[in-house]
Amino acid sequence: PEIRDRYQFWAFSYPTGVPILYSAMRLRAELRAMRAHYDPSGTNSHLDRMVLVGHSMGGILSRLMISPSNGKLRDWSDKPLDELNLPPDLAAMTQEMFQFEPQPYVGRAVFIATPHRGSDVAARKIVQRAAAIIQVPRELKEAVLTTVNLNPEIGLIADATIDSMNSVDDLRPDSEFMRALGGDTIAPGTPFHSIIAVGTHGAAEPLASTDDGLVRYPSAHLEGAASEKIVAAPHKAFDHSDTITEVARILKLHR
Repeated sequence: PEIRDRYQFWAFSYPTGVPILYSAMRLRAELRAMRAHYDPSGTNSHLDRMVLVGHSMGGILSRLMISPSNGKLRDWSDKPLDELNLPPDLAAMTQEMFQFEPQPYVGRAVFIATPHRGSDVAARKIVQRAAAIIQVPRELKEAVLTTVNLNPEIGLIADATIDSMNSVDDLRPDSEFMRALGGDTIAPGTPFHSIIAVGTHGAAEPLASTDDGLVRYPSAHLEGAASEKIVAAPHKAFDHSDTITEVARILKLHR
């Protein structure tokens, strides 16, 4: 009852395979649209202290809501955005994807089994073959092609070719995205919590060598977390009783 009386739960759905920065852009846009629709006057203080709870890749999307881009996230060209010849709508979309600040209305984040430093599974050949069939969103594909057509002198960076625009490539530990994300991009002052699955037998092993079947502990661990809960569960840890109890604890303490 304490949680039900204080919270209204919303869910954000996104295609798992599309580039992470694209999904993060859509999430920021949806959150802003929701706030504008339900609180056009900007007087509802509850909407200024949202809690984001993200599992796996959803945890990375949540992290990008409380992180600045800091100029580390390269776009798909080898030329700065402000030097490209782009129509206004395309320039705005491109800037939204690669240049952003922490969203001030997010007051806390919870990461569940989140691969902050990528997953070795994403680099496996069979996974890469599966990634080849992922459909790139039309507006994203058109944006890249238009950029190239209007700026024939530019080149595409290695990780930004149309064929490799998917979240699987983003999640490779050695991807440009993961190298840029690093481990210290979260804005100071926004508390965050980690719930890390270590597999059903992981609790008896040294943490550094554990994993949940997809994500290793060193990838899920972030320095500076307000709390870190270890759960003896596989990657699908969001429905584990310990995870549910920990999320409830965090929601109760949030003010």
